Amino acid sequence: MQFPVSRTLPTTSNQADETNQRWSAGWPAAAGETLLIVMIFFCLAGDPPPAVNEAHYLSRCRHWWNPEWCAGDFFLESQEAHPLFVASCGWLTKFCSLSAAAWIGRLATWLAIAAAWRRLCWLIIPQRGAAVLSAAVMAVLIPRTEFAGEWLIGGFEAKGVAYALVLFGLGSALGNNWNRAWLALGAGSAYHAVVGGWSTLLLFAEWVLWRRCWNGFRKMTLGLVGGGLLALLGVLPALRLAASAPVEVELEANAVYVFDRLPHHLAPLSEPAEWLAERIPRHIVGLALFASGLVTMRRLMRRNEFDGIDVDRLWQMCRFAVLALGLSVIGLTIEAMLSAKSQLLAAAILKYYWFRLADVAVPWASALVWTAIAVALVRQRRLGGLTLLVVMLALIGYGIGKPAIGRMRAPIAPADRGVLDPEAWQDVCEWARTETEPQALFLTPRSGVSFKWRAERPEVVNYKDIPQSAVDIVEWRRRVRAIYGGVDPFGAPLLVGDLGELGGQHVANVGREFNADYAIAGAWNPLSLPVAYRNRAYVVYDLRKLPTPE
Repeated sequence: MQFPVSRTLPTTSNQADETNQRWSAGWPAAAGETLLIVMIFFCLAGDPPPAVNEAHYLSRCRHWWNPEWCAGDFFLESQEAHPLFVASCGWLTKFCSLSAAAWIGRLATWLAIAAAWRRLCWLIIPQRGAAVLSAAVMAVLIPRTEFAGEWLIGGFEAKGVAYALVLFGLGSALGNNWNRAWLALGAGSAYHAVVGGWSTLLLFAEWVLWRRCWNGFRKMTLGLVGGGLLALLGVLPALRLAASAPVEVELEANAVYVFDRLPHHLAPLSEPAEWLAERIPRHIVGLALFASGLVTMRRLMRRNEFDGIDVDRLWQMCRFAVLALGLSVIGLTIEAMLSAKSQLLAAAILKYYWFRLADVAVPWASALVWTAIAVALVRQRRLGGLTLLVVMLALIGYGIGKPAIGRMRAPIAPADRGVLDPEAWQDVCEWARTETEPQALFLTPRSGVSFKWRAERPEVVNYKDIPQSAVDIVEWRRRVRAIYGGVDPFGAPLLVGDLGELGGQHVANVGREFNADYAIAGAWNPLSLPVAYRNRAYVVYDLRKLPTPE
């Protein structure tokens, strides 16, 4: 399928004013639709905090603004990878609890994404309600068609802020305000170098491949330069993290990061066959939905049945999604060709998240395409349009209602879903917070993602909290293997989930090695160590009372 080529780049003030008028006309309705979109996001992701990554990001924020909080924690005292987010958003943690900061940040991020999406959608489909419908479709599609674990609507972290800025930048590009687009994408890169950086490169590639209006390049030079300078706020810290170690350490860290810790994001072909069998079919469904939407849209255009839709702008979003898919294909090719021959070389390339943007860009385009089709057919009072609208609403109701009902039945924080007994886990964390010294250092279960959040005590290492600098990544791997390393019945190495599986002598040894004061293990694996506290699921062992080894 050939995409239409635009060789003009209108940027006159009259056209910009017209675009602004189209967006601002009926601002009460725009505000109402934006709030409806936020309500949809809340139904999908309104879990009790912390979300999995909130325990990671907001703990860093609190420690950055108050270094005495969890002082001595290995992860919190590693180098910062997102300094702009921590500096500009972390101050919330000084004045309110982590849970309150999470909710404030979530609502602010969702509101920004909703406003940016409503503006973008209105430029393509100037129809009341279309933005709400398309936002619901894309929010339901992303978690059900993603391949490499990317998400858009969730907890409060740097990625959410970056995506809001990316959507605002794409909307500015659709409105032919390219200087504003590059500035917004640069700001997105400042908050998250990978999200904003790939988005910038893809939009620039779209401009080069399909517009080719080099006379307009000079007019957007200011935006490109300004956006590039903003992007340095996110790119330079990332480069500093990579340059702070010898080359051999950096290569080793890359392999740990890509193939040991995050293969589901960075090297999906290395995942087990069961994982691929679950991900690939649903991703194919998402691609088929996108492709069938393009075919249907093309057919309606030939019949002149696409009135009222800005087709050029819709094609622009589709081209952006196709380019994002191209990144995924490149990433898969790199992994397939290099991982077996040179894992170090493959990891050095794959660490840049080649699959991230396609997981969201394709649902963005699919949602806009199918919403445009539904609106065009309904305007013509076609039975097919009403049928399509009913089907879309039914799927949206199921996609939104299922997680909302599940949350009402079992309101468990996402960060606590890995533990066997969330209530007992929260109890043992509360005991640690109230009954131990602030500087007490803990060995925790590998699934204890929310320990620092709930207990406010430092950990020797947390499996979820992998640092970003090369030296710290290698040290993280050493600590994880030393503490959780075991063997399966066949003698192969593995990482256990509970310290009790490795025995009291092992816990005592690693406690002495890392100067830990306490260790938390499951009550189902009792150890012959001094007990400080116990509940129905967990036991806290007091490693300070261990006898000094001869």
